[in-house]
Amino acid sequence: MMSMNLAILELAKRQRLAPGAYAALVRLARAADSPPVTAAILRRGVQVLAMLLLGLGVIFFIAANWLTQSPLPMFAGLQTALLGACVGAARWPRLRVPLALLGFLATGALMAFFGQYYQSGADPWQMFALWAGLLIPLAFASRSDIIWSAWAIIAMTAISLWLKGFSGNFGFRSGILHAQIVATLLAFGLCALLSRPLQRFTGAGDWALNLAILFTVILASTCGLWALFSRDPSFYPMVLIALCGAVAYFAQARAFDIRVLSMCALGIDALVIGGSIKMVSNSDSFLAVMFIVGLTILIMLHVTVSAIVGMHCRHAPKE
Repeated sequence: MMSMNLAILELAKRQRLAPGAYAALVRLARAADSPPVTAAILRRGVQVLAMLLLGLGVIFFIAANWLTQSPLPMFAGLQTALLGACVGAARWPRLRVPLALLGFLATGALMAFFGQYYQSGADPWQMFALWAGLLIPLAFASRSDIIWSAWAIIAMTAISLWLKGFSGNFGFRSGILHAQIVATLLAFGLCALLSRPLQRFTGAGDWALNLAILFTVILASTCGLWALFSRDPSFYPMVLIALCGAVAYFAQARAFDIRVLSMCALGIDALVIGGSIKMVSNSDSFLAVMFIVGLTILIMLHVTVSAIVGMHCRHAPKE
């Protein structure tokens, strides 16, 4: 179904509606387009929120008291919580997702407590990478977008911390092109694992996929911009070409996805605007710099929004 907001914008543009008529049309569209919140959806949301708060409470309690409490009761409590959550998730299908989320968080708390108490010397990225690796079977078993979203956040954090630990400052210095390439390829691999063709095997959904894509665009664009202003700008055109290729693929009718297009287009806009700043950075005229950069921003935003809205109107299925 076509997005109601974009349809209203297109209609207002063609018919040149007055502000009052446009506001009334928006109110009618929202009233007709609001999905009903059923008791089952509300109950599931409350269950997930309760397990999320319980798991975070366990993590915060461990972080605040690991020096003052005896380690044996701590380990026993965390292992009991983890085992109980996993057994409950396997036994009660209706509570599978909330209990799997509790087990997910309890695993992280157990690993963090073990690493802090015994001072294993592992880097933070290693803990997050091990956490993500150990929880892949749980994510496949739960077949829930919520669990895969949590897993994507942990895996994304591991990639970011690895790049930070490798370079000392999130990859923002010269001479680490290979580290930036590896981190970006890992992020793209994360997107591929959560992609729609594999969702029937993984059970992931759009939330997990969109989180992975958003992280990948932010990581790649940030590293590309930093490379642009460093002594080794070779990563900048790589990122720009990769994002343009993603836009070209998802702009096709068979693969059209407005959210992915918007995120990739935002990354391209940031890279192009950064290129305009680099181009005029040696100018002595502040007004000329502001004019060129401001004009670039306006042009990129106009082209991006017009193109995405136009493609959505052409490709999105109509009712």
